[in-house]
Amino acid sequence: MDAPTLASKKLVRPALLTIALYFSVIVIAMITTAKPAQASGTVNASVLYWGGTSNSGYDCTGMTSLGAVQSCELAKRNKWLADDLSYLNGFPNATPKPLTCATAVLTDSGPSNPYVDVFEIAFYRGAYNVGGFWIPINYLFCDGPRIDHYFINTSLTCPANSAPTGSTCTCDNSYVPGPDGKSCVPEPYTIALSGLGGEVLPTRTRAAYAEVIKSDGSPKSGAAISLLLTVVPENGDPIRAEHVGRVSPNGGSTGADGRLNFEFIAPLAGGTHTIAASCPTCTNIYAEGTITVPGCPEPPLTSPPFTDPVAAGFENGNRWRPDRLSTAPQNNYQTKLACVEAAITAAGGTSTGTSAYRPFQYQQHLYEIVNKDVTLNSRYMTAHPECQTLRAQVTQEMTTGHGLGPNQLVAIPGTSRHESGTAFDLTPPGLTAAQRAEVYAGCGVTNTAVASERWHTQ
Repeated sequence: MDAPTLASKKLVRPALLTIALYFSVIVIAMITTAKPAQASGTVNASVLYWGGTSNSGYDCTGMTSLGAVQSCELAKRNKWLADDLSYLNGFPNATPKPLTCATAVLTDSGPSNPYVDVFEIAFYRGAYNVGGFWIPINYLFCDGPRIDHYFINTSLTCPANSAPTGSTCTCDNSYVPGPDGKSCVPEPYTIALSGLGGEVLPTRTRAAYAEVIKSDGSPKSGAAISLLLTVVPENGDPIRAEHVGRVSPNGGSTGADGRLNFEFIAPLAGGTHTIAASCPTCTNIYAEGTITVPGCPEPPLTSPPFTDPVAAGFENGNRWRPDRLSTAPQNNYQTKLACVEAAITAAGGTSTGTSAYRPFQYQQHLYEIVNKDVTLNSRYMTAHPECQTLRAQVTQEMTTGHGLGPNQLVAIPGTSRHESGTAFDLTPPGLTAAQRAEVYAGCGVTNTAVASERWHTQ
């Protein structure tokens, strides 16, 4: 049924007192009854009201409540009454008479469908005598109400991140209804790490994954993840290259199963690695897991540095110290060394001194090196590849550092004749065995005390 239209305010017929309204009360029921439960992913739409005398609406638009539009329309009607008074006062010989009729009354006559409301404005107007006669517009007399009818159109407005679906709004992908049921908020995801913990031997790998799931437990695909690896070396700072492992890849997006698969590659040296997986769109932001690379069971070298400056000099290459040989009256090894060197030269040979006095700390260092060399043999390294860093360090000390041969014997610290200054080492003098024996006997020393070291003289 077409809605009644508002007649011109100057031409309303006296017979027009009321208009029957045939509308069922629907909008009011929607406003006053309990809100139905929303389907998953849907939210209630906001309602905007539009005033006017037809279902197209005009003037009172964009209102957010029924009462606001009604008040707006009533204010317009009161203005029209004031305009009428001004018009009548403009007639020749008009006798101004204040408007004394009853104040306009707003009554709700119910809606016509879920989106259109109709209300009435009832009002009275005053009468004026113009030019000695009443203006022939009956509604100027206070003889009854004038009733105008107005439509209020309502429209659904969806919140951000949603689209209309019928009488509700469906949240966009990756959004869910907020607690108020009127907004769409980012869907809550959570991130977790799996496959970490325990140990991974040096240079070995471990497969793991970061997983993102939705609030209903289903996997979330396309979530952006970054992986960050930090390490605490087993033996403390500093952090060297051999302590640092890798993750590959170090980031990406989750697949259809909600996972980003990656691999941890263990370094050579031991330490505890922490892997943090960050997900900016997840409610918990990031997840952490640790994995341990076992260190070498063989302790690292304990020295240098040395507290003894003489030992420090030895480590830095100043290892020929005949000046510190014993000068005891009955056992003067400085004198004996000079005797041997002179006798070798006289016999036509040559020699070079390699070691005379040796400080305790340096002897201890040599003893530790050769013993670790024995421990870190090939069979041991097969079972403990995490000792590769120590193996390389010991090898360097054996060869370049100190010129020690494989399986070379070093006296237990505190027992070596070098520490007491009563022994010296010379390179083979280039003499026959008989000549050597004569030289050593003549100087009161021997080179046969250590069978495997014919250069050792004491």
